[in-house]
Amino acid sequence: MVQNKSLNNICFSENEQLPIIAILLSAYNEEKIIAQKIESILSQNYPSNLLHIYIGNDASTDNTQQIIHQYQIKNKNIRIATHIIQSGKTTFINKLAALAIEQLGAEIILLPTDANTIFDKNICFELVKHFKNTEIGLVGANVLNKSATESAVADMEALYISKENEIKYHEGLLNGAMMGAFGAAYAIRATSFFQVPNHYIVEDFFITMQVHQQKLKCIMEPKAICFEDVPGNMWIEFKRKSRIAAGNFQNYFYFTNWLFKPFTPVGFTYISHKVLRWLTPFMAIASIFLVAILANYYWFYYYIFWYKFIFWIFFFADIVLVYFNIHFKPLRMLTYFYFMNVAIVVGFIKFLKGIKSSAWKPTDRNI
Repeated sequence: MVQNKSLNNICFSENEQLPIIAILLSAYNEEKIIAQKIESILSQNYPSNLLHIYIGNDASTDNTQQIIHQYQIKNKNIRIATHIIQSGKTTFINKLAALAIEQLGAEIILLPTDANTIFDKNICFELVKHFKNTEIGLVGANVLNKSATESAVADMEALYISKENEIKYHEGLLNGAMMGAFGAAYAIRATSFFQVPNHYIVEDFFITMQVHQQKLKCIMEPKAICFEDVPGNMWIEFKRKSRIAAGNFQNYFYFTNWLFKPFTPVGFTYISHKVLRWLTPFMAIASIFLVAILANYYWFYYYIFWYKFIFWIFFFADIVLVYFNIHFKPLRMLTYFYFMNVAIVVGFIKFLKGIKSSAWKPTDRNI
């Protein structure tokens, strides 16, 4: 369907007048990685006078502020905003975006990013080149996951992100209907930026959907490469997944209007890529109960019930195998599927309890 389509034929060349970029970065206790992050920004193949860096120090208690300040002394295009009380990434992205627009004008390109995402030297140009096309409102980066330590969780997460990148790219081919840029790095027109409610967790998806609401295209550029660390600890990754799931349900109830547009490119990708995934664990639980009831009347469903139960045994068995450092990849893929869906259920419970703030403790960084 989209095999012979082009992502976008209207692009800036390196010799043209390029737009101003404001990179937005929120940092909380990132002393291990913040210097490497800033260095990757400063080494961009992009005119330095058009590259501005806005860093939010979100009440860090380590040396993050001191490290940022040392770079600010040497580079006048680095600006720092500080919160005494931790407020979370969403609050800072809103604040930094408003500050950048006020100081640089409304025609700039905003580039929100995470502290642990290291840029390839061409990422800024590869993201921004598409904004010559006035129909494009947001461009997502190609996030490559790497881990400093080998682990089953890191391997599966890297595989998952790889498939997500592939899906997002093809959604972009489908009339610019990419679902949710990775918060690790993406670019958006300042005129398309929409303030995110401060208690919202998954701000990248919220911002992407607001661009779709404006009937602008969202695409993913494979050449816009960045590298993100993958946690190697299953429990840490589970907590991160459940937190993201809670934020996904915030977005689900905010953008219900797209549920009634299943035959539009955005509506189709929203339902097929996101909504069905968020509802998968609940449909799986319901199917177990339904099969258990039907097993009382038809012998066929009796075997189906135990067939389902065996897969749960495999799930817990693999957790035990991981403990003894025994790895079997086909079993690991099954475990990761259950792992993600249990996290969705936990995240839904968190959502029902109410989310008052987007602030959180970042996962441990590998170097």
